[in-house]
Amino acid sequence: MGPTAALSPLCKAAQLLDGARDVGAQAVAIEALTSLGDAYLARSRPVSADDVELAIASYTEALRLVYKRPLNDGAKPADVRLDFLFVRNHDRIRARLAIAYDRRVLGSHEENLSQVLEHSDSLEIDDEGDTELRVAARLARGRAYRDRSVGSGLGPMDIGIALSLFREASRWLEGREGSDLWADAQTEIGATLLRAGGAQQAVAGENAADCLHRAMTAYTRNGSLRKTTRVHVLLGDYYGEHCADTDGEDVLDKAIDHYLQALTFMRMDEDRAGWARIQVSVARLALGFPTGGIDVAIERLEAAVDTLTGPERAADRREALAFLGHLLLRERRWDEALERFEDALALARSSVGQARSVAGRRAAAAGFRPEGSLAGLASGLAYCYFQLGRLDEALTTLESGKAQLLTDALRWTEGAGLSGDTGVTAGERAELTRLTSQIRELEAAQYGGIHDSQDTRRLGVLRGQLASLVERIPRVQPAREPEHLTVAAMSPAEPGTALVVPLLSPTGGAVFIVAHGDEHVAPENVLAFPSLTNAAVLQWLAGEEAAPGWFSAYTERNDGLREWELWQDRVLDVCGELWEAVAGKLRDRLRELGTSSIVVIPTAGLQFLPIHAAAPRDTAAPWCLLDDLTVSYIPSAYALALAARRRDRPAARGPALVAGVSRYDSLPPLPNVPEELDMVAATLGSSPLLDGRATRTELLRRMPAAPIVHLACHGADWALTGARFRMAWTPPPVLRLQESGLSFEDILRQDLRSVRLVSLSACDTGMVDLSLSWDEAEGLINVFLQAGAAAVVSSLWAVEDRSTALLMQRFYDNLTGHDADPAAALRDAQLWLRDSTRASLAAVYEARIEQGQTQFLPAYTNLMLGGPPDERPFSHPCYWAPFILTGA
Repeated sequence: MGPTAALSPLCKAAQLLDGARDVGAQAVAIEALTSLGDAYLARSRPVSADDVELAIASYTEALRLVYKRPLNDGAKPADVRLDFLFVRNHDRIRARLAIAYDRRVLGSHEENLSQVLEHSDSLEIDDEGDTELRVAARLARGRAYRDRSVGSGLGPMDIGIALSLFREASRWLEGREGSDLWADAQTEIGATLLRAGGAQQAVAGENAADCLHRAMTAYTRNGSLRKTTRVHVLLGDYYGEHCADTDGEDVLDKAIDHYLQALTFMRMDEDRAGWARIQVSVARLALGFPTGGIDVAIERLEAAVDTLTGPERAADRREALAFLGHLLLRERRWDEALERFEDALALARSSVGQARSVAGRRAAAAGFRPEGSLAGLASGLAYCYFQLGRLDEALTTLESGKAQLLTDALRWTEGAGLSGDTGVTAGERAELTRLTSQIRELEAAQYGGIHDSQDTRRLGVLRGQLASLVERIPRVQPAREPEHLTVAAMSPAEPGTALVVPLLSPTGGAVFIVAHGDEHVAPENVLAFPSLTNAAVLQWLAGEEAAPGWFSAYTERNDGLREWELWQDRVLDVCGELWEAVAGKLRDRLRELGTSSIVVIPTAGLQFLPIHAAAPRDTAAPWCLLDDLTVSYIPSAYALALAARRRDRPAARGPALVAGVSRYDSLPPLPNVPEELDMVAATLGSSPLLDGRATRTELLRRMPAAPIVHLACHGADWALTGARFRMAWTPPPVLRLQESGLSFEDILRQDLRSVRLVSLSACDTGMVDLSLSWDEAEGLINVFLQAGAAAVVSSLWAVEDRSTALLMQRFYDNLTGHDADPAAALRDAQLWLRDSTRASLAAVYEARIEQGQTQFLPAYTNLMLGGPPDERPFSHPCYWAPFILTGA
C-alpha cells in the first residue's frame, strides 16, 4: 500500500482512538499517529508544505500522548512492557519531528531550526533496525547548525559542529557505503565544506568536490535522480566559487554544465524553489561572460522571480528580487529596479516582523547577502527615487532601512510605545507595559552569548501576544511607523544644525542635507557623488594585497613599530580619501547654508570611519572638517528625535558615576586611569570608584541614578571577533572590570532614561559588530540608547591611555562652558588636544600639583621629559579622532 492509499485508514484509526483512556488503546493511537505522520512525509517528493504541516501535527499529537502516560514503579509486567513501548516511542517520535521541521518551509526559519535542534537532542535510538531514523535525525541536526550559522548563529563554531555530526552519521553507516543514506551524509559534508570556505577545508583535510563526487556516484548507481540534481547544484556552486578565484573559463564551463544538468532532472512545477535557485546561480555566473552576460542574468532572474510565489518561497523571492533590482540599477533602468526593490523591501519587513528572537530578527534584517539586507534594499530603492527626482521619498525610504531593530526596540520601550493621549485604557496600558517589559528582559538575555531555546519560545509567545494586542486595539500603536515618515519629522530641532544622510549603492551615491525647519528635501541640498559606491567604501575598509585596508592595518598595528606606522599612515590616508570623496564638497554646501553643527547617519561601512576627521591632504597646518563644524552621529533620524526628547527631560539628581580600572590580572595596566578619574570626578563634583571599588554590582546599582556615567577601563575585543563573541554560555563582558565586567545584558536590563550622558573611555566602544548587518548599529552605543541614555561618547578604535585622560578632563571642563552641549564640548576638547604643545598640556597637571595634588607629578614629568616643550605630541588623528558622540 502506497503512502497516499495508507492515509485514509490511518486517519480513521486516529479518529477512532481520539480520547481513548485505555493505556493499550493509547499505545495504538500513538502508533497510528506516528504512521500517519510518516505517510504524509512519504506521500510526495518534494514534500508539499501542507503535508509537512500535517505530519508535524500528527507527530506532535503522538508525542502528547506519550507525555500523558505516567511511568509506574512496581507495575504489572504488561504495564511495564507498555512503559517500555512509550519510552521507546518518545525518542523515535522526537526524531521524526526533527526531520519534519528540517523539511518545513512555512513559519519562522529560526523557529524551525530551533525545533530541529530541540527534538534531535539526546536521542537514544540504538536498535539496529532504527539506523536510518537515527542517521536522518543526525543529518537534520547537522543541517540546523550549519544553516543557523549565517546571520543568527555562532559562525565557525556551528560549522564545526555540523561537520562532526555529518561525519558521525557517515560512520554509523559503515558497511553501507554506496547507499543513498551514506551519499546523503557525503553530500552534507561537501555542502558544509563549501559553506565553510578554504580555511575550514584545510583544517578538515577534505575537499568539498571529492565528497560531492562520491555522493554523485552513489546516487547515479542507485537511480536517485532527485538527489543527483542537488549534487549537480552544489558542484555548480563549488566550481562557480572556484571560477571567481581563478578566472578560468574551463571552471566556469564546469559550473554552468552542472547547473544545466540539474535542470534536466528537475521539473519546475515539482520543485519551484529549487528550479529558481538554479536560475539565480546561473545568473551570477552569467555576469562573468565576455559579452551579453547581464542580459542573460536579468532573463534568468525574471524567470526565478515569476516562479517564486507563495509565503513558503518568500526568502528565495527576496534574494532573487534584490539581485535583479541591483542589476537593473546597474543598467540605469530606474523604474524597473524600483518595482523590484519595493517588492523585496516589503518581504524583508514582513520577515523581520515575523521573527521572534533577537537572533531571528538579526537574520531576517540581514538576508542571505548584503544587497538583500533590509538596509541594502532600502538604499537600492532610495537610489531609484533619487535618480527619478523623488527626493522626499528617497530620504524617507533610506531612513526606513536604518537601524530598524534599534528603532523597533526604542518605539516599544520608550513609554511602552505610547505618546500623548491615545485613548488607551489603564488596563490596556498595563497589558502593553507588561508585554514590552517581559520582551525586553528576554531580549536582553539573548543579545550576547548562547541562549536557552525555552527563552526563544517564550519570546515568540510574547511577541505574538503583542501583535495580537495591536491588532485587537488599534489605538495601541507606537508613533512614527516607518512608512509614515516625513521629511519634517526628520529635520533637526535646533537652528543651525543639519542632518547629513549618505546614500550608497553599487552604482553611485549621494548625500542628503536636511536643515532645521525643512519640510521637504531641497534639490540643491542633495549632493551627487557618482564615485561614492559600496565598493569604494569597502576598498577603504578592506584594502588590497599591495595596500592594507582599514581593518587589516588596525588589527596588525601592535605587531611592531612598522605596523604601528602603517596604521597611522592608513588613518591619514582614509581621512584624505574621505575629504576628496565627499567631505570637501559637503563642507562647501554647509558653509553656504550657514550650518554650524551636523548630525551624520553613517551607512554601509562609514560607521567605522572618522568622517569628522576628514581633511585635505595639501594643508600645511592641522585642519579637518571638525574645525568648521561640530559633528555628532546617530543610527537613525528616529533615534535622534528620541535622544533630543530625552535630553530635554530632567536628569537624574544623584551624583555622577565616575569609575574605572587601572590594574588587571591578565590584561595590561592602564596607569593613567587614576588621574583621569580624579580630574573628571573633581570637575563633576563626585567621588571616583577605582579598581576594586568599581565592581559590577556597584556600577549597576548607581548607574540609573546618575546624570552622567563615565567609565574608564579596557574594552572587550568583541566587535572584530565576529560570531565568536556569541559562543559564550554566559553573556561575555564588553567593558572589563577587575572581577568580571559589564555585559550587553547587564546594560539592557538598566533603566537609564534619566542618564544625560554616558562616556565610555575605553577601546573600540563605538564600533559596530563586524559580523552582523552594519546598518543595524549592533554594539555598545545601540545598547546604551536602548537602555535610555540620551547621548554616548565612545571610541572608533583603541585609544592611548595618556591622551585619553587629557581629552576627557578637557571635555568635562568644556561642558559647563557650552550650555551642556556634549557634542560641542567634545569637539573643542579634540581640537585642543590636537593643537596643544607639551608645555601647555603639562600646565594642566602643574596647576593641580600647585593645589597639593601630588599624584599628578609623574604625569607632568613624563610629558615634559618626552620631547621639546613646543612639540605637539597628540596632533595625529590616532590620538584625538577616535572619540565620537552619538545622540543629543
